Parts: sequence; structure tokens; C-alpha cells
Amino acid sequence: MVEDVEKVPVETRTDCKGLPDIIEDWLEEDVLELIGVNPDQVAPLRRVHPGAYADVGVEAGYTTHEQVEREKAEAWQSPGQPREALLALRAAIVRLQADSPRTRSIRRRLLEDGGNIWKEYLKELPYYDVEVQDAIAVCDWAETQGKQVALMAW
Repeated sequence: MVEDVEKVPVETRTDCKGLPDIIEDWLEEDVLELIGVNPDQVAPLRRVHPGAYADVGVEAGYTTHEQVEREKAEAWQSPGQPREALLALRAAIVRLQADSPRTRSIRRRLLEDGGNIWKEYLKELPYYDVEVQDAIAVCDWAETQGKQVALMAW
């Protein structure tokens, strides 16, 4: 999401709806270490706007209205911060697609540790790469407009 902009005039090839899923599952300390990403580098991606489904979490007792409002406010940030984090994530995605003994070993370990979810993620790496590129393009545009951005949970 871009501050005060309903439709971003950047042509994207995806809906970026998979991005929160990647962030949720990939930003675990052990996964980041395995794929070669510094946790501090991707910290801005942890600031996710709870989105339209936040009320479901409140109703189910997983969160409170106050927590949802705090998460919404904290999600907004300068586009340069998530852009750099997305670039680090993209570099990891590109590395994971390479066919080398090291990346085969990393993929094998992810499958051993994470099972079916990582089987799906690894199969979808080219799609996630495009999704991250689209998100970077949105951040680039927002920066030229002096607007803040927020990653939205779906």
C-alpha cells in the first residue's frame, strides 16, 4: 500500500498477495541464516499492516483492537527501508534458484526442516521473484512521490 494512493501507477505482474506469506514463513531466524540473509537487513519487512482481516483476529481473541491499531500505525515507513529489505530477499530467492551444490544442500535442508510448505515455496520461486520485483517497483515509485509505504497482510 502507498500512502494516500488508491491505485499505484506502476505496472505490476502479480497481485503481491503472496508477499506476506513469504515474509511470515521466511523471516524466521533459522531460515534467514540458512538462505544467507542478515535478520537486521529484513527487519522493515516485519512491519506488516494487519489489513482487512484484522477484525477476524480480534473476534477470535488472537489480538485486540489496540494492537491492531498499533500495527497499522507502525506499518507505515519510508519506501527505502522495505526496498532494501526486499532487495536482500530477492538476492536470496535468486540464490535459491541457482543450481550449485551449496544451493541444492540449502534446498534439501529447507525441505527437511519445513516439509510441504517449503516444497511449495521452492516450486514457486520464479513467481515469488517477480512478486518481490513488483514490490520493489512500487517502493521506487512511492519514493519518487515522497510517499510512505506499508506491507499489507491479506
